[in-house]
Amino acid sequence: MAQRCKRISGKACSITDASGNTQYTYDTAGRLKTQVSKINGVNYTLTYAYDSYSRLQSLTYPGGNKITYEYNNWSQVSKVSGLIGGVQKTIATIEQQPLRPIHKVTFGNGVVRQYSYDTNDRLTGISSPSIQGLGFSYNNNNQITAVTNSINAALPQQLFGYDEVGRLGSVTSSAGDQSWTFDANGNRETHTWGGAVDDYVPNSGNNRIPTITGSRAKNFTFDSLGNTTAKSGYGGNQSYTYDAFDRMSSVTHSGGTTYYANNGLNQRSLRPCRSHH
Repeated sequence: MAQRCKRISGKACSITDASGNTQYTYDTAGRLKTQVSKINGVNYTLTYAYDSYSRLQSLTYPGGNKITYEYNNWSQVSKVSGLIGGVQKTIATIEQQPLRPIHKVTFGNGVVRQYSYDTNDRLTGISSPSIQGLGFSYNNNNQITAVTNSINAALPQQLFGYDEVGRLGSVTSSAGDQSWTFDANGNRETHTWGGAVDDYVPNSGNNRIPTITGSRAKNFTFDSLGNTTAKSGYGGNQSYTYDAFDRMSSVTHSGGTTYYANNGLNQRSLRPCRSHH
């Protein structure tokens, strides 16, 4: 249930839901100032501050840690700093040209990551000396056709192929080739990986896939809305529950049950906790 603020037209000042209550305050310009979430009886406060151009200047978290943002002349974020555990640290400095993608990030630990692009601003390379060296190639439909890796000798290249309607149909790499086929309705029919074939058996009435046969055989059950409620077979057995808004509320598996809670903005508001059988 949401309540509207009387002094700030159209903005929510309070939301109460299954996870608890969240209160919002705003400054005179209508910008979000504080967000106080009460979860399991404990208040957690986020505080926002802005510069004279209404750009987010800082965000203070419930534990007291504070993230600060600096901007260049084109209002692009140029530096991110943090007050972490009472110690001021540089998280990253960012370099980019007006109306262009980021081309260099220097992290607080000294690692430098550089990005390269083609004339269509498609990402063609990511490089960090001795850490990462990736190259990307594209087809005329802007789909990635190849990824090269100059650092990881075990996986130097991956090639991607697509069918006539743009669906990923094949991956070729030293980690093992994969391919997929589809039926006339767009349902996946087969997945071939390392010579093993998995067949997908859809329900003709609703196109859901209750069964996968092959070396990685699985079975699925669904509720009336199409949410997966259980999985069995390859990878272990799991069951799933959902709240009234079809958001996952629990997962039960051999290690126990993990619970989830979401607030009225569909944000996860409660860290998953596990109960053991």
